[in-house]
Amino acid sequence: MTFATPFLQGFGPLFFGPAAQPALRQVARVTSLAELHELFGHLLPECSLAPSSAGIGSRQRLFSTRTTFWAFAAQVLSPGSSCREIV
Repeated sequence: MTFATPFLQGFGPLFFGPAAQPALRQVARVTSLAELHELFGHLLPECSLAPSSAGIGSRQRLFSTRTTFWAFAAQVLSPGSSCREIV
């Protein structure tokens, strides 16, 4: 499986190749956003979630862009989870 996007290219082979079952078992054991970041953080450039000093991404929010992204990823990877559970 190939992707045209420069981001998250490792997800295709990870979840849809011969190594999918061990990877899915690892995801099932994740209990925190930090663990999720540890498993998949290498697939996303750090600069894409870094705060900006001005312009887009510069507003101070309750949850940072990094926290929001990993919470969304956790929600997507957890069957039957809700936004309320993640927060």
